[in-house]
Amino acid sequence: MKCKAKIEITTRYPRNVLESIEPDNLVSPRHVSIECRETSRGIECKIIVRGCEDPKRILTLRNTIDDLLMALKASLSVIDKIDSLNARKDL
Repeated sequence: MKCKAKIEITTRYPRNVLESIEPDNLVSPRHVSIECRETSRGIECKIIVRGCEDPKRILTLRNTIDDLLMALKASLSVIDKIDSLNARKDL
């Protein structure tokens, strides 16, 4: 049995965000699959955990979602800050 989750983020800088979170997705257990891609509105990440008949695997899904959301939040925060600094320079 598989557990699945999908996270969609709207951003003007999807490629930058994807590049910044890529190292976090390189190493994961064999039973966890994480795929993030650019969409027309931003980013879509799909997480699949195999073996969810074991309750520990459901916790793995939750923890993976938490980790991914923290990485996305940090990336978006930095990009927003850079964007606002660049906007000030244009004044």
